[in-house]
Amino acid sequence: MSLAKTYKKMTAKTVGERYHSASGLRHDLVEVRRLLGAGDSAALKYWEISTKDVSSFFILPTCDGGASRRA
Repeated sequence: MSLAKTYKKMTAKTVGERYHSASGLRHDLVEVRRLLGAGDSAALKYWEISTKDVSSFFILPTCDGGASRRA
């Protein structure tokens, strides 16, 4: 399941939902391998992806904060 979550994040449609760094992706893949090797299925079930994914760039949000435009 966690490998599927990682793959889904790598191939997300919008840029903001994807990994922001190769080091964040690497951390997640190493962690999945470690947990799978240990046979810790409970930890895999509740493991949160991209906790170490930090961009070296400032990323602006893609939404306008909820304000709607009138036509």
